[in-house]
Formats: sequence, structure tokens, C-alpha cells
Amino acid sequence: MKNHSVVLVPIRQSEKVVVNHRLTQIIQIMLIFLSTAVYGVEELKPLDFPPEIVLEPKSHKKAIALSLLVPGLGEQYMGNKKDAIRAYLIEGSIWFTYFGFRWYAGVLKNDYMLYAHANSGAKMGEGGDYYDTVEWYESLDDYNEYIRQEAREIYPKDKYPEDARERQLKYIEENSMPESLKWDWSISNGKWKGYRNLRKEKREVLQRASYCVGAAILNRLISAIIASHEPPRYGLIIKPNGFKVFFTLK
Repeated sequence: MKNHSVVLVPIRQSEKVVVNHRLTQIIQIMLIFLSTAVYGVEELKPLDFPPEIVLEPKSHKKAIALSLLVPGLGEQYMGNKKDAIRAYLIEGSIWFTYFGFRWYAGVLKNDYMLYAHANSGAKMGEGGDYYDTVEWYESLDDYNEYIRQEAREIYPKDKYPEDARERQLKYIEENSMPESLKWDWSISNGKWKGYRNLRKEKREVLQRASYCVGAAILNRLISAIIASHEPPRYGLIIKPNGFKVFFTLK
């Protein structure tokens, strides 16, 4: 087999670099093994030398985009496995915690609905606005009285002398609640406070879940910064007779 020099052409450099004789021999041996694996010993094809060797640099922009998509992908792309694993673990922990908080908030919601039903007669399965009202008003009568008072304040007779009463009745009809949604905490001997505490705890849990979303965004930014500051890396592509061998160089 004849010995030839191998031309190394980095993308970031315009001049050609001559690879030494030993590297050429190593590449030849590698390609022979690869050819054997692909074609078999009996069908081993002769290789033309020198092979074409091209250095392709890893893109920092791509690394940043990967890190913003999934923290750790950018570092892995740049070859930094240690920071990649760290980012993966942090990201997994963040979302595990987030869904844990969301699950617990669901448990608390079920608890306060049952609690309100058992201690005030509140109806089960209503929307969030209803349970907000049950939290802030002792009974349905108190809430509807507040609506009537509010209607008189919004539509006073001196401002609407001709149709104040009609406007007030319309407002009351649109905002008051029917008897079918009745509740009354006065019958439960102080249990109203326990309901409000359950509602407060649920809000706090959901707030912690929102912190997890912020932490996930922060993790992406940190991952992108780390990936953008990784030292340049290159992929070495060797193309003898169509073969492509890819590995990375720092």
C-alpha cells in the first residue's frame, strides 16, 4: 500500500494542514476494519488514499437552541456530559415537584368541597367562583344581601330617577344565587375557619407550582449559557469511497 499525506481542512481555517504519517496509518487501519464490517472479508473493497477529511465545528447557536428546548441537550451536543447530566437531573426534579404540587392541590380541592358540604351544606361539584363565595360569605343569605346592597349603590335613585329600580332588579337577578346553592356556616360552630384554611393552603400549593415553572425557565437559561461557553468542538468526517466516520475532537 502506498503512503500518501492526508489533507486536513478545518472550516475555520483557510490554509491546509498536513497530517503526519502515523495518523495516516491509523486512519487506514480504521477504514480497513470498517470496510470489513460492512462488506465482509471476501468482498473487501480497495480504499483510495488519501481520504477526504473535513473538520466540521459544533455550532454554539445550535447548542443554545437545544438547551432552551431541553436543558442538558446543548451541553451533551458540545460533549460536556457532566453538565448535561446535571441539567437533566435538575429538570426532572423540577417537573416532578411541579406535578406533585398540582396533584396535592387537587387533593386539597376535593377535601375542601367535602368539608364545605359536610359542615355548611354547600353543594358539591360547583365551579371555583362558587367556592370563592362560600369562603368569603357566611351564608347564601349574606351573599345575596350584599348583592342587593351593591345594586342600590351602583344604581342609586338620584342618578337613575326613572329606572333605578329596574336596573337594580336586573343586577340582582344576574348576580345573586338561587336557593339550590344554599350554604350556612353558622350551623357548624366555627368550622368556617377550617374551610378557609384549606382554601388558603391550596392557593399556596399552586403558588409553589408556579415557582417550579420559573425554575424550569431559569434552568434553561443557565443551560444555554453553559453550552454557549463550551470550548469549540469539531466533528471529523472521513470519506473514502463514500465511507463516513464521525467522531469528535476537542
